[in-house]
Amino acid sequence: MEANRFKSVEELIKSFEEYSGFSIEPEDVDTREKLLNKISEIQDCLSNEVTDNCSEYYYEAEQLMPEDED
Repeated sequence: MEANRFKSVEELIKSFEEYSGFSIEPEDVDTREKLLNKISEIQDCLSNEVTDNCSEYYYEAEQLMPEDED
């Protein structure tokens, strides 16, 4: 089994904040369930943001490179 990368929950939260760009208030994650839910909530938000950005790139690509007319 792989060793944990973090020595404490506080270290894990700090790293996740830096990675995600989101702030996490200690009182919002004072239980295991709240912490896991917060991480999932941020993951969903990031997933939606990435999906939206990809959709914008797709739309722009369609506009910049129209289909070949036969």
